[in-house]
Amino acid sequence: MDPILNAPAVVFSVNGVSAEFLTKGDITISGNQATFGRGDVRSPIVDRWLAAQGDPKEPVQGYVSIIPLDWADNPVAQYKFTYPQVTRIDTGVGGHQVVTFKFRDLQVNS
Repeated sequence: MDPILNAPAVVFSVNGVSAEFLTKGDITISGNQATFGRGDVRSPIVDRWLAAQGDPKEPVQGYVSIIPLDWADNPVAQYKFTYPQVTRIDTGVGGHQVVTFKFRDLQVNS
């Protein structure tokens, strides 16, 4: 988890499409569950992914990724989660969201 915690920026992507920057303090991975925080600027890509989670007509997305970036915005690693399924969304002060999802497999590339 060090690349995520030490990165100046972290990007969330859905099926290989970079979608939005994450709140680094809210990223955790434990077992087959991950949690991430959404900042003030939200992507419609992630909004659609979250909305599709509760729709039985929508297929489960193939994968999502958390990608820490270096100071020049180059990826330093990729945490790829296969078959993610959202299990919880907490909304806090100012609309800050913390999303928890379970996944089948985690692939870490650096």
